[in-house]
Amino acid sequence: MESPVEIKNTRFLNNDCEDGLNLFRSEPFLLEGCIFRNTFSDAFDADFSDGNLKNCVFESLGNDAIDISGSTITVSGCKFRGIADKALSSGEESMMRVDSSSIDGASLAVTAKDNSSIIISNSSIFNSDVVFCAFQKKKEFGPSHIEGNNILYKDSKKNFLIEKKSSLRLNGNSIEEYEESVREILYGNEYGKATVK
Repeated sequence: MESPVEIKNTRFLNNDCEDGLNLFRSEPFLLEGCIFRNTFSDAFDADFSDGNLKNCVFESLGNDAIDISGSTITVSGCKFRGIADKALSSGEESMMRVDSSSIDGASLAVTAKDNSSIIISNSSIFNSDVVFCAFQKKKEFGPSHIEGNNILYKDSKKNFLIEKKSSLRLNGNSIEEYEESVREILYGNEYGKATVK
């Protein structure tokens, strides 16, 4: 779009396209009080964009809920339910800040890849295959980082999927449970969707 965007109290329902909403070079953007439901693939995709998502609902999605590349975003007061792949996905040198949000049922709840970061606070994560995932997917980028503060998580198959050189800090403590190659575990091999994005 390459322009400022403000969308409030809007429903994105039953979309069969690749993304329910895709913003490209949008700065700033604001999505507030929006609902993304029953989307075939990703719900919200932002490329090279900066902005905020407030009090939005993402549910019954065929792929990712929020997927960003080369972007800086803030997510606050959002709810995620029934996400087939990643609830929060920060990639390709992105920065995502998340506060006061909840995830209930996702394959990968919080995922940072390719020199990206996620800082998540005051949030809950239930019934996910993997809670925190950080790794390098593409060779032209680097490792990734997640920081969690005041996070309640339970009923997951695996809490941490952190590749060597990437990092996870929870409540000020480094989690040092590393995998050699997270990419080989993901994308339908053990966790996540089979389609590589």
